[in-house]
Amino acid sequence: MPLEQGIICTLRDSFGFIHCAERPQEVFFHYSEVIVNPNDLQIDTEVEFKVGIGSNSSDKKLAAYDIKPLPTGTVVWETEEQPETFFQGFVEKAARQDSRSSVEGTIRVVNKKKKKGSGVDDGDDDDVTTTAAASAAAGGQLIRYRNEDYQASSSSRNSNSNSNRLFRGDLVQFRILMDRRTKQNYGRYIELLQTEKDRKRNEKQQKLLQTAVEEQGIVVSLNNGFGFIKSNKRRDHVYFHYSNLIIPPENEDDDFELQKGQELKFWVVTETEDDNNDNNNNNGNNGNGKNKKKEKRSALNVECLPKGTVVFHSEVAKGIQGIVEICPRPPIGSDDMYGTIRLLDPVWDGEQQVKSVLLEFSDAPGGTYTYNKQQQHSSSSSFTNSTGGGGSVMGLWIENGDTLLFDVVKELADGSYRASPTYHTIGKGGTIIEPSPSPPKDEGDAVSKTTTTTTTTPVVRLCACSLVHRADGVIHTVKENSGYGFLHFSERCIDVHFKTYNFLPDELQSDLRLYLGYDGTPSPTLESGTAVQFDICAHGRVTRGRGGRQQQQQQQMHDRENIKGHRMLLLPRSAVMMEKVVKTQIQGVVKSVDPKQFYSGIVQVEEDLEPMSIEERHPLVAKMIHSFLEESNNKPNGRSSLVFRDVVSVKEDEVVVEMVNLLGGGLLECTHIGMAGGGGGSSSSSSHPGRLCIKRVEQEKEKDDTATAAAEKEEGEEKEEKQKQQKPKHTKKNKSSMMMSVRQVHYDKSSLTDELKEDVPLGKGDVVKMDVHQCRRTGRMIVHNLTVVERNPSPDVDEVATTEGSGMGIVKEVVPKRKFGFITVLDETATKRESLFFHLPEDSKGTMYRKGDEVKFDIGLEKSGKRVALNVELLPKGSIPIKAAANACQGYILMEPTHTSLSDTPLRRKFSHMSTGGSDKSSSGGGGGRWGDVKEDSTRRNNNNNNKTDLHEEGCILLLEDKTGMFKNRKMRKSKKNASDDDAKSLESFDSHDDAKSIESTDSALDDDNNNEKTTNGEERGGEDLHIHLPYKNGAIAIHGSGATSSLDGSTNPRRGDLVSFVKAKKGTTSVRDVRIITRQAAKLIQGRLENIELEGGPNRGKAKFIAATEKEEVYEVDLREVVSCDVAVLKDKQAVEAVLHDGKLYGICRTSDLYLGSKLGTKMLGTKNKERPKLNLSVKKNRGGRIIAQSMMAKGPDGSIGFVNGWTTRKSKYLGETQEKTTG
Repeated sequence: MPLEQGIICTLRDSFGFIHCAERPQEVFFHYSEVIVNPNDLQIDTEVEFKVGIGSNSSDKKLAAYDIKPLPTGTVVWETEEQPETFFQGFVEKAARQDSRSSVEGTIRVVNKKKKKGSGVDDGDDDDVTTTAAASAAAGGQLIRYRNEDYQASSSSRNSNSNSNRLFRGDLVQFRILMDRRTKQNYGRYIELLQTEKDRKRNEKQQKLLQTAVEEQGIVVSLNNGFGFIKSNKRRDHVYFHYSNLIIPPENEDDDFELQKGQELKFWVVTETEDDNNDNNNNNGNNGNGKNKKKEKRSALNVECLPKGTVVFHSEVAKGIQGIVEICPRPPIGSDDMYGTIRLLDPVWDGEQQVKSVLLEFSDAPGGTYTYNKQQQHSSSSSFTNSTGGGGSVMGLWIENGDTLLFDVVKELADGSYRASPTYHTIGKGGTIIEPSPSPPKDEGDAVSKTTTTTTTTPVVRLCACSLVHRADGVIHTVKENSGYGFLHFSERCIDVHFKTYNFLPDELQSDLRLYLGYDGTPSPTLESGTAVQFDICAHGRVTRGRGGRQQQQQQQMHDRENIKGHRMLLLPRSAVMMEKVVKTQIQGVVKSVDPKQFYSGIVQVEEDLEPMSIEERHPLVAKMIHSFLEESNNKPNGRSSLVFRDVVSVKEDEVVVEMVNLLGGGLLECTHIGMAGGGGGSSSSSSHPGRLCIKRVEQEKEKDDTATAAAEKEEGEEKEEKQKQQKPKHTKKNKSSMMMSVRQVHYDKSSLTDELKEDVPLGKGDVVKMDVHQCRRTGRMIVHNLTVVERNPSPDVDEVATTEGSGMGIVKEVVPKRKFGFITVLDETATKRESLFFHLPEDSKGTMYRKGDEVKFDIGLEKSGKRVALNVELLPKGSIPIKAAANACQGYILMEPTHTSLSDTPLRRKFSHMSTGGSDKSSSGGGGGRWGDVKEDSTRRNNNNNNKTDLHEEGCILLLEDKTGMFKNRKMRKSKKNASDDDAKSLESFDSHDDAKSIESTDSALDDDNNNEKTTNGEERGGEDLHIHLPYKNGAIAIHGSGATSSLDGSTNPRRGDLVSFVKAKKGTTSVRDVRIITRQAAKLIQGRLENIELEGGPNRGKAKFIAATEKEEVYEVDLREVVSCDVAVLKDKQAVEAVLHDGKLYGICRTSDLYLGSKLGTKMLGTKNKERPKLNLSVKKNRGGRIIAQSMMAKGPDGSIGFVNGWTTRKSKYLGETQEKTTG
């Protein structure tokens, strides 16, 4: 029997099974048939054996005997008919494998063979593809393969395919081996040659290459796996895929990287496919039942070329200037959105005249910038992205109307002319500098040519920005960390907002400054005071205020222009004129003096002052008009109109129209282009006429025919003469309206020299000398360096109309050299401290009066209404106390007096008129004032029979010490009823159901109810009435000596909580005088809230509980008579208040809203959520013609409204009218 080979696959206790190499079934063997020791056998041990029928087998089964082990690797399982021969074929059924099972695949063999490593036999991939197709049709040999037989490699399949398995149609190479057990042929050592996708693409490419066109170009953009090529034979960019790139042989072994700008040679193929994106046709049809086709171009067989091989254009002219008509836009896909440039001087290309050229987006000066639409916005047209939507938007630094410097080239692709980057540069004053040596030009040439070799990179240069929307100004605020700032607009009194990213790139700024005639170095820096030019981006108007019934009437007062600067250009500080020097050291006479301001008045000069012309105030607008006229007259290719890119403000529009009418000489006219949405046109509802357009008026051409009829010639001369007569008249009218001479100028204290500021104020008739400037922003004349040449010997101070009386005071200031001074008036009843001006006697040498002297004087009233001191005489020292009296009382300041008297307001005069028996029309509460219908006011009017005011203008002092009893048995305030009825009236006062009671009636009830008790207690205390309230005014504060105030503005007056000394005022009064500060903030102030306020009848009437705003919340029983800041009736439960804590009791209770204003600044008030700051007093100078219309110390009115409505001051007061009727009657 022949020997066979196999491998042990199963072992048991005394037998096993062998997996045979030449038969499919497994063969049984017993350990007794093993030649060696059976214990040495293992699974997978290769063995040699004979096969026969076992002797003990009853069913004649085969068994192995004479089993002998073999070295590993001896058994041959598969045989190869053609050793080391590779076959080719394509996958007909792909093999699959998962975690549970595997399925074999099949390969159809191609009848073409090759030896190992010899490559494909004399053919290319196209032959293989054709053979595979023929083999499939002829039914080539079909062999099996397993997925593990596929040897994937990095180069066998592109990155878009799965490299772990084969797919149907893939072209592979392999070796055929026969399984000895099953006699089946299998494909082993399989390698992928070409995928089905690549095969189909190659077939398609071969078909397209039959009609392809060879072209050259450069790479303009690269993306992930593809890019675009700019061809020299077509304008559209050509798409290419990296798989079609043929790597140069010298770079096959290296990592080749394709870059932008690489020159290429390629074949352009055109594919036709259905346009599935066309939604305009029904179901994709074009109306004729056929699908709409779209052509797609791409590059195949892309090869690299050396640099300088590809030629795109031919040069036509160098160093040419032109004006941008249409700005290029960002490319959409592979298509460029070209701009257009109009040449200032046409050029010739052979016999063809070139008037305009194209500008590519990538060649725009300064490049591009991006900004976020959601965070920034601008009305400039270059900010508009053609793709729309939000996110980042790309823009250019150039605008329509800008002047550029470039070379002109002719494109070979389509014969168009394009602006190309140039090596020429810009010199100072706008000269053009050539990049290479050239022969010298004549001095009379319009454009100077010089020599330089500094420029290494050609660029399209920005020579000048369009003067449309152009303006200038001076930076006054820069926030570099925040990236924004503000500048003063030089033509109007407004500020312009700008962002730091709005500044032009440095290279553009350098060229623009040279073109304007400024040196290139040193460059201006971004700081306050630097001059700038910028484009105006008008964002409309900003309306302030919250609106109201009269918002339309007040809107004009609150509107302001909202202007943003763009394309900012830094200039030297002297580049922008903000003030013009009109006259220097001009002489004049003071015509009048402001009675309310000592150092302000009007001066009449000796000669006329010629103000700025309209061209000087608006130089850029004038330059725009003149350059447009020159361009349209002298340039053969000049523009016929100027169109503003955006809507400008109404003021800017008016200035441009007026200047066009003035400077245009009848050759220009202004029209408006209506905006979308109703702007412009003749619609009466439009808020703005639209974009401004300046056009040149068509003039009748001169006739060259010398044989023209005499009648026509005469008619033309008459017409020309008529135009000449009309033109000067129109121009003169406009100039006269803008250049009216000035003879009077206003001055103030800032106009005076430092020496004159310390001198006596100017008087009428004084001769002065000064410099006069004119502000370009406002057009106002400004006086500088004003000095006195000669004083008027009879000043206005002698022209006293009346004498009001006499008084006493302290000399506060003396200027001996100028013979004047000021006196602080001593007036205990004054609501505000007054200082009077006085002249020193002519014979005085300056030593007669000194600061601190006590004087008496007469009070005179000049014709202008100013109060002055006359007949000043010295008083003996001690006439006015300089220290507190020995018997002076002491007390705490509970409430400070107001600086304003409200007794003369219309509302108070109305109440006074009612109390004296006048008309009773408003007794029901109706009135012309806003608070006329409020319940509290009507009650106060009904109860105000004693002609008392319900507002607390006076201050209040808590009496703590009275050594001599000067306030003993002080009379308390009572109602008009007899003392015998006090108890009854007090009950009526507290039993009333009217919540709005005046503090006088409530206090009277409380005082009268306890009057007897107070008197008794006073007798028990030795005749002292302590802890009572004493009123005082600002005039009662001491003006001289220790504890007196040191300022005239009241900033050092006694404050709430200060300990002061004082004495009783004149006989018959209940107020105090000579108030002097002993200790600042001596009293303890405590804040809290009031609860259980009892105003009506009951056991606790006139009482309330004070809950302190502390951690322990101490509770105090308080008497409502201690409320000093407001009426008791207007108190609300749980309202925040403040009080003075003394000896365990609370005094001087005030609402915190009466003491402090709510603010976002400061510290939080105790017991409230708001922050606090001290309230301000409304101040009106005494006898200065001022009159208080209203004063509110509350943020929220009684009717729930906040503040005063807009326009309340324009409403006629009913009370004022009735008062006037009463007066005239």
